[in-house]
Amino acid sequence: TVTVTAQDTDTNQVTDSFDVTVNAPAQQQQTLNNPPTVARAIADIRGLTVGTSRDTSLLGVFNDTDADPLTITARSSDNNVAAVSVSTDYSNLTVTAQSRGTTTITVTATDTNSDTVETAFTVKVNTPPTVARAIADIRDLKVGTSRNVFVSGVFNDTDGDTLTIRASSSNHARVTVAVAPNDSKLILSGVVAGTATITVTAQDPDGSTASDTFKVVVIPAPKPPTTTTTTTRTPKPTTNTPTESEDDGDDENDQDASALPTGLDEYDTNNNNQIDLKELLQAAQDYQNNKINQQQILAIIRHYLNN
Repeated sequence: TVTVTAQDTDTNQVTDSFDVTVNAPAQQQQTLNNPPTVARAIADIRGLTVGTSRDTSLLGVFNDTDADPLTITARSSDNNVAAVSVSTDYSNLTVTAQSRGTTTITVTATDTNSDTVETAFTVKVNTPPTVARAIADIRDLKVGTSRNVFVSGVFNDTDGDTLTIRASSSNHARVTVAVAPNDSKLILSGVVAGTATITVTAQDPDGSTASDTFKVVVIPAPKPPTTTTTTTRTPKPTTNTPTESEDDGDDENDQDASALPTGLDEYDTNNNNQIDLKELLQAAQDYQNNKINQQQILAIIRHYLNN
């Protein structure tokens, strides 16, 4: 406030006052600023393997209601575990794994008025499992049999993680494979003769994996021994030919000649010493699958034709 006083020679006075407002230059005037905010959290990174990198998008992570351009920086709490860098256009950051361990990445956004906001996420660097001992090929799995393959010592994990075992067969029609409930062994089963490749995979809790493969050759099951019954007939005399009722001496031999050879009576499912069409077809299928030999199938066919 400015006060002005006028006084005459007789000391009479009159006073007036007025206010004066002093404004700063326009460039020095400050307006109200809204600091940036975190609009979207960055997900943690697990299972990053030593020596590898992973990019993470920064689009939509921060928001500024004043539409101020933002400068984004990032730092790692332990550069020995993982280092971090931000692209020049601030669109993404790159995390590079250095050694096994866990570190926190802090990302900071700064507006033109130096107001800041931060968000952070965790990075776990993992050492993946490895194959310590390859499983040998199997070349003698018989059709219709099973075999256990133990996986102890096949895989190694330097982090000491518990590994989950999975297995698959390249040809389920020849070899099937299952994993025991405690992941200790594989159970292989031979279906038909042929070869299949088995793939075994170990996975740690962070999703890192290691795999081993081996071949399995399925061979036909051993064929059961067969016994051929030979019946010797004595020629009948030309004189005194017996009547039909007197020809009882050869009935037993006739029955033996038509009987199935030992080991093939399983095809007489009706136990009537006869082979019907259904039983013949089953024998033919077994012959195609190498379960019976040519001599045996011919004997069954002859028995069928003599019924």
